[in-house]
Amino acid sequence: MSPASYQTAPPRIMRFTRGALACASSGCLYYSPIQPKSSKALLFFTIRHTKMRFALHYKDCFYPLKGTFVILKAVIVDDEAPARSELKFLLEELGDVEVVAEAASVREAIEKLKEYPCDVMFLDVNMPEATGLQLAAALQTLNYPPAVVFVTAYSEFAIEAFKVNAIDYLVKPVETERLAQAIQRVKDQVSLRAKVQKLDRIPVEKSGKKIMISIDSIRYIMARDDYAYIQTENDRYFTTVSLAQLEKRLDGHGFFRTHRGYLVKTSYISEVIPQQGGTLILKLENCDEEVPVSRRRVPLLKKKLGL
Repeated sequence: MSPASYQTAPPRIMRFTRGALACASSGCLYYSPIQPKSSKALLFFTIRHTKMRFALHYKDCFYPLKGTFVILKAVIVDDEAPARSELKFLLEELGDVEVVAEAASVREAIEKLKEYPCDVMFLDVNMPEATGLQLAAALQTLNYPPAVVFVTAYSEFAIEAFKVNAIDYLVKPVETERLAQAIQRVKDQVSLRAKVQKLDRIPVEKSGKKIMISIDSIRYIMARDDYAYIQTENDRYFTTVSLAQLEKRLDGHGFFRTHRGYLVKTSYISEVIPQQGGTLILKLENCDEEVPVSRRRVPLLKKKLGL
């Protein structure tokens, strides 16, 4: 692969409430003043009576493949202008990082992301309206989220930061050596992601032929005896691989075992419907069929979706 070759990170669903909804029906992001009734609704909202797709579209975000010189695109999010300026200066001194945008709040960060997709976000914790922790948690619903490095004056939020998959946690005043370590960790993640992206396809069967389909296109998988059906937005495929084997193969790609006979891509869930007996029915984007959730799996699914 030549140094000029790149892969583009595909769009994924972003769910974000408490005053910020990300919508990319046309590759765009907007802010909507919607307040959830419960803090548990922070990471998930149900889309009802609409087929509009909510997403964060990284149409201009590139992940360099092996052999390229990595220049990271960064966004700094901090409500204090001097803190943003100081961090930007340190990043420019270290090199290998281009600060493409700055934001003083989560709301502004979302607005910036629609214009400036990035590889890494440097987030403060305490900010107006919503915290950096909440933004980081929402970003993790993406299939290819930017790396998150927290830069804050508060050391006590470190555990919460790593729960939302932060790459690093830096305490102000930031030391140059620690910042360099964080940047290297981000580079390592970007390189690993580029390798993983090349493997994000699986073999299936259709009309007697073996073909490769993108994992990202799969809505759900349904087991039938010793084989399985794989449903995408536009087609259904067949595979002799068991559901248990597929679950293992798709680990880390956002799939959830809702039932002994079903795997579902959680980022495509548009509606959650309670049923008698404590079970659930899931409706998926651009998909007519419904997916059942067994009573035993309901608590785990609710926890995963933030319900």
